[in-house]
Amino acid sequence: MLSFPFACLDTAPPRFSPDAQAQGRALLALPPAQLFRRFVTDKESEGMRWAALALIETVLDQIPPRDAPLPDSLAALDERLRARRADLGQRLHAVLEHDGRARRELLRERAPVRALSGVWLDSVSQPATQPAPLVNRLFRARCLDQQGAPGRQPQWQRHHHVLLDNGLALPELADPAFERACLADTASWLQACFLQALALYGARCLPEIAGVHWAFHALAVDAAVGGPLDDDAAARDDAAGLFQALFAQHGSATPGWPRAARAALALAELESLQVQAMLTRLCRQARRNLDERVAEIVARHAPYAGKQHGKVKVDGETLADRFASPDFDPHAFVRAFKASPYVRARDPRQPCRFMGAIQFGGPMFGVFDADETMTLQAWSLQAASPETLQPPANHDMPQTAWDAVLAALPAHPGFDTLAETVAPAPRQFFHRLVNIEQFPAVLPMARTHAEQGLSAAAALLHAPGDGSAWRHTDARAFPYSRDALYARFDAIYHDKLLGPIAPLAEMPDAEEVVFTQKTFALGNLIDGAWAYRSALRGRHLRAADRALFAIYADEMGQGDVAQNHIQLIHQVLRSMDVHLPHIASTDFIEQEELLDEIYPFALYQLCLAQFPDSYRPEILGFNLGIEMFGLGELRLHEIEKLRRWGYDTAYEVTHLSIDNYGSGHARSSLDAVADHLDQVALSLGPESAAQEWRRIWTGYASFAQFVERMPTPPAAPQSPARTGHAPLHAPA
Repeated sequence: MLSFPFACLDTAPPRFSPDAQAQGRALLALPPAQLFRRFVTDKESEGMRWAALALIETVLDQIPPRDAPLPDSLAALDERLRARRADLGQRLHAVLEHDGRARRELLRERAPVRALSGVWLDSVSQPATQPAPLVNRLFRARCLDQQGAPGRQPQWQRHHHVLLDNGLALPELADPAFERACLADTASWLQACFLQALALYGARCLPEIAGVHWAFHALAVDAAVGGPLDDDAAARDDAAGLFQALFAQHGSATPGWPRAARAALALAELESLQVQAMLTRLCRQARRNLDERVAEIVARHAPYAGKQHGKVKVDGETLADRFASPDFDPHAFVRAFKASPYVRARDPRQPCRFMGAIQFGGPMFGVFDADETMTLQAWSLQAASPETLQPPANHDMPQTAWDAVLAALPAHPGFDTLAETVAPAPRQFFHRLVNIEQFPAVLPMARTHAEQGLSAAAALLHAPGDGSAWRHTDARAFPYSRDALYARFDAIYHDKLLGPIAPLAEMPDAEEVVFTQKTFALGNLIDGAWAYRSALRGRHLRAADRALFAIYADEMGQGDVAQNHIQLIHQVLRSMDVHLPHIASTDFIEQEELLDEIYPFALYQLCLAQFPDSYRPEILGFNLGIEMFGLGELRLHEIEKLRRWGYDTAYEVTHLSIDNYGSGHARSSLDAVADHLDQVALSLGPESAAQEWRRIWTGYASFAQFVERMPTPPAAPQSPARTGHAPLHAPA
């Protein structure tokens, strides 16, 4: 049976800072398409976390209504989802069978939701939830979506190919032009916002995510609209198997059942509304004439027309003045423009002046995309038609459940506040960072802590000497070139990591071995956490983010609990009779096995991880340091000592292998930095690449400060990690 981690069953109100509520409410007051864009771009702010949780709670209160009875068994829920799937499939099939051209418009309306298929899995794997079997089962699905599998492309790529096959070359999700290209209905944008909101609460909302994951694949709307069908079947079977494993033994008596079942039913309602939005789009397209479609194009471009149209007049008024008017009516303009000499060609065999202007060589070439140009061409050929344009009839969707959500959002009561402005004691700070979804109020403190760590690390870049004083790293600054980067790390690998290797001169006693492992344990228990928020949706196409995600996926065993590194370190500690509570629990605050002195490294790593956009270059550098570090003498000696006393070596042996410098994490981390800087230089220029390099190298130094016993440069601030104590990190 796959049990829910206890962290997600703690339903205590989360604690936000006092300013978060106003920020969150302002976000929720945005028009749906703008709110969608903010969800795509903002993965870090406390205000967005407030808005996300308020949206989740309101949706689940209203869709279906809170007092609606839930299915009393897994079979009953499955039956309801099967019936809903059959109904939606029949409605879509009837349209597609009647008009094969309809698929394109269906896909365009579906695009905001389709682009986010699986987004709810973005943060299910995190320090608060690992290494639970359920989490790893869901994380495996995310790995397939992000990375694909041998012989199969990633799911997001397959969806993209479906759009291209149907003539839809939409911008990528990260591109602000995505919304303009879709022109989707409110229901589509809001469902996409809800799915992104879940992605910010992978621990707190894990039961809901399990229900949404099953329902989304069980309903298979994407398959009904355009495939890919084979992925649909595989994902549906896996999601159904996961849900059955969760609830088969105790059914509706299982903790988390009401939440998972309610979320599954809510998703079924949302998908019904989304199908209705797709069909409404078709109805709207079928009923509107060319004049209405041109009015829509004009309305889309008028805000960007500028003053260059100041000499062009229609009905005696310049276009610049007409477009700038707050009372601008695109329909009235199209009526007037249609009768103007710009559209009425003197010779029917020649294009009108307007069409000449938008063709190659004309002053407006490139303003309109291919679809718009085809529409404008057809419209110009009908310019002599006496048909009078009327504003389109309101074919928008009727009152729906989304109206109830939008009405209820302003009345959301809010959440508890935490007014601290100074970071709490290390153990309490660690607990809140691990449980960041429960304590988002610590985000400002986390940012300050990360900045302080980076500021202290910057002093290492100018440390005196030839590098010989650096025992495990070498963070002295140097001008970047690809060759120089690889030369520096070749030297570190051969001279500092391999060169000193020799058998232990003296074997420590068992008590000392256990003590040393416990100094490493806290860092190991959050293994990979620096990258757990990498490659979030909207960033998953960036090469450096994909490299970070691939490393994190390996650290989590690609969803296989037996290979999960968090599971392995617990296994090692148990072999020493060291039994720790889960790091997300309040019991972990009180445990006495791990000393307070080992917390700085873990705290810094967790703080950095909360800001995958703000500190992206620094995370790349930090990742390079941590993946290189454990390849030499230190790890080999640990393996030797553990074997001597009969303790488990799985964690150390696995990392020695998986981090290897030839083709493992160390090499891919090095390649990621070089590839990223080459791309920045190509797209933004050498000066931007140089600035990015300084940030990456500061991130590398921020790791080095935790493992070196370097003398502090005279003018640099003292860093606790560089006072001559033993390293306070774990070899990862």
